[in-house]
Amino acid sequence: MRNLVFLLLVACGGSEAPVETPVEVERAAEPAAPEASADAEGAALAAAKEGAKALGGTLKAKVIEGLAANGPAATLEMCSQEAQGLTAMVAGEHQIKVGRTSDKLRNPNNAGPEWAQAWFASVRDTPVAEVKPMTEVVEIDGKKVARFAAPIGIAEPCLLCHGSPGDDVKAKLSELYPEDKATGYELGQLRGAIWAEADVKSGS
Repeated sequence: MRNLVFLLLVACGGSEAPVETPVEVERAAEPAAPEASADAEGAALAAAKEGAKALGGTLKAKVIEGLAANGPAATLEMCSQEAQGLTAMVAGEHQIKVGRTSDKLRNPNNAGPEWAQAWFASVRDTPVAEVKPMTEVVEIDGKKVARFAAPIGIAEPCLLCHGSPGDDVKAKLSELYPEDKATGYELGQLRGAIWAEADVKSGS
């Protein structure tokens, strides 16, 4: 129906009555083509997805490097010092908002926006292998925003700090995160979600 209305508007705007002498006809601005709007939304969704992928890859590489070089306790301390900065770096590079969320937080700064929390709550009891990423475009205060969220599952290296950690890790957790709730997980469980938001740019 929107396409039909658009075609009718274009047809009306493009016809002129025959006249004997040239005259200037003031034309109303034509509405943006639906295809252009769809392209802008697609580009924003792609940016959100790419930014989330970049954050996940950056943090994963840092953790694997730390575990191999210094062990879990030292890696835990490194994460407490660098993870927020790395998240801000990825957000700046991709010009998006990006982060992580969970219902069992280690760092309260990772609570994430309400929509990401709500999405995670809706898939919380679903096996991680069956959770499909979420994409949507919403309008907020007259501006469109693309949203992406994907599950974070517990892999083997995660268990060192999120499963049943050893005494050295427990001591470091008590020091760095006295309110930590992010232990007791098992291999393959759903740990949290990574989310991203990108503005839909008009005229893209």
